[in-house]
Amino acid sequence: MDRKTVRKYARSDGILVAKKRTGKVLKLDPYKDKLMELVDRYDLFTVRILEEIRKLGYDGGRTALAPFK
Repeated sequence: MDRKTVRKYARSDGILVAKKRTGKVLKLDPYKDKLMELVDRYDLFTVRILEEIRKLGYDGGRTALAPFK
């Protein structure tokens, strides 16, 4: 276990409370429909999907696409 986790547990009287996730908007959110179409219809590789969504204005990296393949 990480020492920070142990410290947090020790300070919380033995009760760990999960933090709520924020409604963070990801760079891929505007392109999700196109991503799903490319994956479902054409079964493209990640590099090729990246090329296609870059044409639409995506400026992020390839690693963000990993969950889609």
